[in-house]
Amino acid sequence: LFGEILDIDDDAQVGKNTTAVKIGEMRSQQLMFALTVCLALVSFFLVGSVVLTVYYVMDMLLSVFSRKEVAVVPEKYTLLIFKARSALGVSYMVYAWYSQVLA
Repeated sequence: LFGEILDIDDDAQVGKNTTAVKIGEMRSQQLMFALTVCLALVSFFLVGSVVLTVYYVMDMLLSVFSRKEVAVVPEKYTLLIFKARSALGVSYMVYAWYSQVLA
């Protein structure tokens, strides 16, 4: 879904029937946010990982600031925020791999 949101305009132009195209950009972002909230709750209460919970909270904050409707962040920083979210995800996966958080 995350990749679909990034390509929603191109996919809509060529007639692809992705989830993001069908439900729209705003609802897709809301769905991603809701899923991330669920993941944060599961990681804190069921997995017991504070680091994983912090990762999801940071991802939620970055997703809010990367939305086009947020006036706090200019459009030119959208790519920078996307790169920050990607770097955050990769760094967490390296941490999770070595510390066996999800084992």
